[in-house]
Amino acid sequence: LAIVKEVSNKTPNFGDIITWTLKVTNNGPNDAIGVYVTDSLPAGLIYLDSDGNYDVNTHTWTIGDLAVGSTVVLNIRTIVNISNTTILNVAVVDSSTYDPNKTNNEANNTTKANPSADLSVVKLVSDKIIINGDTITWTIIVTNNGPDTAVNAKAYDVLPKDLIFVESDGNYDANTHIWTIGDLT
Repeated sequence: LAIVKEVSNKTPNFGDIITWTLKVTNNGPNDAIGVYVTDSLPAGLIYLDSDGNYDVNTHTWTIGDLAVGSTVVLNIRTIVNISNTTILNVAVVDSSTYDPNKTNNEANNTTKANPSADLSVVKLVSDKIIINGDTITWTIIVTNNGPDTAVNAKAYDVLPKDLIFVESDGNYDANTHIWTIGDLT
């Protein structure tokens, strides 16, 4: 018996659905009886479904008998529930039939979940009622709700056409309408 494991996305984001594909082949010399694969999904993955006989509670794909030269495939769909982490997923094939070459009975694959940052923005104004010639202050508050650092964060803010930009206390470019925040933990 030999097993190969593939993953549909090597760099998923938090919340992405990824598919783990397992391929088991019987290289002989005889039919294999009672073939099964153990695949304990690692932390950071939420099981959705599979297109075969995979039991998420026992972490077992029951194949049954597998004729010489035959290959079977199982796809397991999961949701990435972690960020900024490498996920290692290992599968092992076995059967009640003697296997003369155990070196190809284990397969693994990894995926690196990208960092994730949940940014929120609030915009406040100093005066709700203005008279021609008044100076008002717009306050923009950007918060990173995590779980990771937001790298090279920016906010885009276009002033209404009837207002004249005077100054900012941050890295706001009135021509591009971009406030360059930088990294935000």
